[in-house]
Amino acid sequence: MVLDGDTVQLLDPDAWIDLGAIAKGYIGDRLVEFLVGRGVSSALIDLGGDVVALGSRQDDRPWRIGLREPVIGSSEIFGTIEVSGVSVISSGTYERQLAVDGISYHHILDPGTGMPVRSDVVSATVLADSALIGEGLSTIAVLAGSELAPILFVHTNGFIGAVLILSNDDVLEFGDVRLRR
Repeated sequence: MVLDGDTVQLLDPDAWIDLGAIAKGYIGDRLVEFLVGRGVSSALIDLGGDVVALGSRQDDRPWRIGLREPVIGSSEIFGTIEVSGVSVISSGTYERQLAVDGISYHHILDPGTGMPVRSDVVSATVLADSALIGEGLSTIAVLAGSELAPILFVHTNGFIGAVLILSNDDVLEFGDVRLRR
């Protein structure tokens, strides 16, 4: 890889950069703008782990969002949260793993080492005013770990709440969120 100012060139023809983390947040926010511009006041947009709730359900009750069990390959629900008018964005080390010589590597990389981050946070779900903000916060929460993530949360405009699931199975809630199990 060659870095030149704000340009990156990948020298390996088989290498690629996945912008899915921020792209889904950006797309979620643009979809909400599109729908609101056409008079839509209630919708649930699911972008594969990223959910944007526009308003509430037609019966004025909040949307109920399931959080996946943070285990590789699981489709079980760990718990649910109820939301209206917010983005619910999840990141975790249980997604996109590769095993090499019996060692599992996940897709959230430590920018200092280029290796998968070693953190006590295995899953971070962030509620935010913007899906793009939620994307950044959920990934950074996994990178930062449970001690530093709350500091980030309180200093970020648009943060509403978060659920962190730790490697020791503890569950931490921050801000305006209530996990039901």
